[in-house]
Amino acid sequence: FATNGILLGSDPSLLSEIRAPGAILALCGLFVVRGVVQRSRSRQALQIATVVSGAYGAARLLSIVLDGAPGSSLLWATGIELGFALLCASVIEHEVVLQGAEQSRSAQSHTTDHGLPAAA
Repeated sequence: FATNGILLGSDPSLLSEIRAPGAILALCGLFVVRGVVQRSRSRQALQIATVVSGAYGAARLLSIVLDGAPGSSLLWATGIELGFALLCASVIEHEVVLQGAEQSRSAQSHTTDHGLPAAA
């Protein structure tokens, strides 16, 4: 925080308010890493990464509009968060398109040349 010109001081209430979202971010990060390692969780991990990064980026944009521009490192963070959210969303969309194409090919392989179901 100090690198962004934010002085936290020693107020326990303020420190608690800072640590709580930090814990959520850490847990989401662990889940995303788990999705990288465990393929069956990758879609959920991408969804979490999209929502969390997008929400942080959008909130920072709103803050810029309402409160003015923060320091340059926080502007960079905004861009990185929004870029990461868009990247994750595009990967999800790409997977959905691929799954639809696979299902279409699978359904076509179970029909005759006339579009009728093949005899069992």
